[in-house]
Amino acid sequence: MSFQPMKNYRINIIISASVAVAVFIIVAMLNLGHDSTWGWIAVGIVPALYAIYDFLFRVNVTKAILS
Repeated sequence: MSFQPMKNYRINIIISASVAVAVFIIVAMLNLGHDSTWGWIAVGIVPALYAIYDFLFRVNVTKAILS
């Protein structure tokens, strides 16, 4: 029996990327103040970086590129 938690990262990557895209689109559509806009963009950067990290390092794309 093999126990591998979080074996499938596809769902996590899709959800994180979707949240980031949604935040960026909503912020662009709303007429917010300067500070609020940058605050929400900072909130959107977190799931974007998480999705990039999962895609590059946990899915082992770097090993396939470097081989």
